Amino acid sequence: MIIRHQRASASNKGFGHLARYIRGRSSKPRTTWFLAANLPGVTTTDDLELACRLVEAVHAQNTRAGSDRTYHLVVSLHPEDRSIDMKELRHVVENLVDTLGFSEHQYIAARHNDKDHEHVHVAINKIHPETFRIHSPAWDHQKLFAAGRALEAELELTPLRSMARQREQLPQRAADCEAHQGIDSFARWARKTLAPVLRSTELRSWDDLHDACGRFGVVLRLHGNGLVFEDAERGVRVKASCVGRELGDVKQDDVLAWDLMAYDVQPATRSGVSREFIHAARIDNLASCHAAITALAAAEPSASVTRGIVLYDHEEVGSRSAQGAASDFLRSRLQRLSGDPNEDYHRAIAKSFFISADMAHAVHPNYADRHDPKHQPVLGGGPVVKINVNQSYATDGESWASFDRWAREADVTTQRFVVRSDLGCGSTIGPITAAELGIRTVDVGNPMLSMHSCREVAAAADVPKMIDVMKRFFAGSA
Repeated sequence: MIIRHQRASASNKGFGHLARYIRGRSSKPRTTWFLAANLPGVTTTDDLELACRLVEAVHAQNTRAGSDRTYHLVVSLHPEDRSIDMKELRHVVENLVDTLGFSEHQYIAARHNDKDHEHVHVAINKIHPETFRIHSPAWDHQKLFAAGRALEAELELTPLRSMARQREQLPQRAADCEAHQGIDSFARWARKTLAPVLRSTELRSWDDLHDACGRFGVVLRLHGNGLVFEDAERGVRVKASCVGRELGDVKQDDVLAWDLMAYDVQPATRSGVSREFIHAARIDNLASCHAAITALAAAEPSASVTRGIVLYDHEEVGSRSAQGAASDFLRSRLQRLSGDPNEDYHRAIAKSFFISADMAHAVHPNYADRHDPKHQPVLGGGPVVKINVNQSYATDGESWASFDRWAREADVTTQRFVVRSDLGCGSTIGPITAAELGIRTVDVGNPMLSMHSCREVAAAADVPKMIDVMKRFFAGSA
């Protein structure tokens, strides 16, 4: 099935001209089926002039719209397909019209028999008959292509080649190459020549696959999260999934269950007069993870202490999971490291210290009143010590003093955050860990804006500051 918006057509001369073209001349009738919607009194092609007057009356109510007030839709079937009945035709037209957002608009549809294949013309008034607003559907070719594929499967019709379908299969760079050079691209060659050979060859191992590709001078490589075929001589690549979907994708029947994760894949960037701001996804809490890993990697080996970091999952949804801070993951690992799960473990915990590093809310210049007047952390001002009397943060006087001491040794200035007393306070894994292990804990974090947004903002200057404090912490614990 080919479905297209016929832009250069009789619709350019108005709805009436297109409608009369669809009806055809009385001497050569070609219409075998007719449908009218939202046009009272219009039931057959004999009522076509009434339909045109009704549409023109609606057009007259919109004086601002340009001349492009009619949408011409054409649906073509394969010559060898069965003739679909009137009920199915109505379903196809109404489905496509609804897909484009024209279900409440005036339109007519007619099936023609003057070609070797069955085809339907639909003339749609783009002006709404009640609101008199014009509707021009965006990305209509994509919507029609998806709707067409669904109708092909539903009615068991033969898929026809179309430019949209070819674009779906051929990478854009390959299509550009063919358009400019007039020759088949490597992607098309691989699909036409290499793919059939691979499908017809009995491949029992990766070596067999490499050998089959090697006979054509093609190398199979890992690239990103998948595989690519590469022309060994020219270095041109194409994704394996573009050559054959079965070569790059897992079959649907092989998938038993899944976890769905949505990620912002845009790379991080910087802004500001001096490029002082960082814009990235998931700064909360990848920034703290980065600081901890960097500091631990720089720590000098020591036989007298055990240093470590733990990176939990599910902190934003309560931490109550096998991978979260409320699990026994940390306790069981520390017990195994201490040897004796009783006395030795408890003595070690009493001598230990835990930094709960999670990002902190910096004061927003437009909403400064949401912060306590005496506690307004700023971007670039250094790590923030977080305090809450209701123990939403695990910081106490002793752990606060310890962190400030390490900061002074690293020549880093710290800030404090206490939530306004009439507002609720968020929490971290600090209180969970402190209560579970009975370990001295301080809650800290670098200041940031737009926390939990798709793109978060922090200060570049704060990144090395937190790393330096954590380095002093690991060094001071020796």
